[in-house]
Amino acid sequence: MWNLYKSQSDYRKFAIRAIVFGFVWYVFFYFIRQQETVVPYYDVLIESLTASLLHASQTVLGWIGEDSLVYYKSIQQIGGSGIYLDKGCLGRNLMGLYAGFLIVFPGRTDSKLWFISLGLIGIVCLNILRIVALYLTLKYWPQYLDINHHVVFKYTVYTFTFVLWYWWIKRYRLPHSSAK
Repeated sequence: MWNLYKSQSDYRKFAIRAIVFGFVWYVFFYFIRQQETVVPYYDVLIESLTASLLHASQTVLGWIGEDSLVYYKSIQQIGGSGIYLDKGCLGRNLMGLYAGFLIVFPGRTDSKLWFISLGLIGIVCLNILRIVALYLTLKYWPQYLDINHHVVFKYTVYTFTFVLWYWWIKRYRLPHSSAK
């Protein structure tokens, strides 16, 4: 089986690794993470990520003179409404997709490790800026909140991710072997 895999072109190897990674990701999210022994650890990880994003967003808002409160899973205006940060807004799936793509793409491990780290930091920073921008949109231009939340900011983060992939592929991937 291993010899059959090794004899494949880079494109086929990439496809095989992508399918395997996708399957492992699916198994984790729909089976393993639901296990009683895993749930408490996963929940702590999600709560920590949520709190970190909210407090970092509050810090950035403070730098620009905006007073805000972090309450539970939201960042609130003083005496006003706020932005609720749901699990789907943490960027965890996008971070997994970003890292997974680089893991399965042919390339040197050392370049993958530093570039995955750099990209994850970039995605987190962009997510903090997204939360800040949504907060400001809610406060000053609430009529634009829905389109900014569901379209503009989401595709900004996706575009950033695709640009990182493209940059890494162009600069750090392994040379192509002959296609079979």
